[in-house]
Amino acid sequence: MFIEAWGEAGWGVVDNALSRKISWYFVRRALAPRRLILRHSPDGKAARAVLFSEVADGAKYEVEVRSHKPGEAMRPVASFQGTAGEVRQQLCEIALDANGREATTGGFVVLRGRVDGQPLATVVLWPDGYLPLLGDAESNVRATVVKASQPDEFPCVRLESDGFAHGVHLAFADAPVHCSDNYFDLFSGESLTVRVLDRQADLSKIHVGWIGARGRMQGKPLVEADVLLGTAR
Repeated sequence: MFIEAWGEAGWGVVDNALSRKISWYFVRRALAPRRLILRHSPDGKAARAVLFSEVADGAKYEVEVRSHKPGEAMRPVASFQGTAGEVRQQLCEIALDANGREATTGGFVVLRGRVDGQPLATVVLWPDGYLPLLGDAESNVRATVVKASQPDEFPCVRLESDGFAHGVHLAFADAPVHCSDNYFDLFSGESLTVRVLDRQADLSKIHVGWIGARGRMQGKPLVEADVLLGTAR
């Protein structure tokens, strides 16, 4: 059941008020027509990077393999470019150490990419869960409000972090408002622009939240979140 008939902590992805639950965003990424996949090899000594595409339309892809260690900038490991063809296209195998991390750097394997300039959801191989990814250093998520330049455009919020932040999300004080994306991860130096799918939304009532160091919930109102005003281009 995708839509719940009444309010509950159930398996639905849309609640009884037709608001998107947290799981809605994860399910959409998992069912995206194009997505990156990281899987262990049968012997567990390597990670297989795969580009899955339901559309063989000759789109150009760019994929990067990176290594992440808490408190450090991500290191490049390998990169690939090509044309999306087969439904399941294996890109490479990344050697792993005994802890399931990238063999040469000891960091977590991160897979990022774009198809025809459009970003794909970032994938991370985390054999021990996400808590080791967070480390002990506090992360700070900054938000930039980008005002729509035209009345029929949606307002946007650009989010960026100075460290790994898990489950970054926008919440609204009065009523749920749908966003183009929510509950995603940000690595140090990364940014993601989210469209608020309500032209009348009061952006001053947005709360920015994330899971930071040692798994602690963190957050702050947008009015306290290093807000910069700009214009969408």
